[in-house]
Amino acid sequence: MRSINDYELGFSDWLKEYHLGKEQAITAKQMNHWGNKREIRYLVHELRLGGHPICSGQRGYYYAKTSDELAVTVKFLKGIVHETAKAMEGLRDTYYEMKTDEITGRGE
Repeated sequence: MRSINDYELGFSDWLKEYHLGKEQAITAKQMNHWGNKREIRYLVHELRLGGHPICSGQRGYYYAKTSDELAVTVKFLKGIVHETAKAMEGLRDTYYEMKTDEITGRGE
């Protein structure tokens, strides 16, 4: 796990205190005092790397209250990894086809 800076820790503590559990989820737009949507995603990412149980769902971000809540986010993230891997494989295959065509002169 990576170390967390004071700002990130403050964000985590704030989520835990005010947005504990999925029923207390908050959108990135509602958290604009912590930064814009991209900055919020970065904070969440960094905290997750540090092992903080920050979840997300249709209603927004929240600090996991239960292991079941955390499991839903883990499952969602696994799906993203799987779909990204499939996209990468498709691009890799196309790369090899293009490279072969370039080497053999068939691509001209």
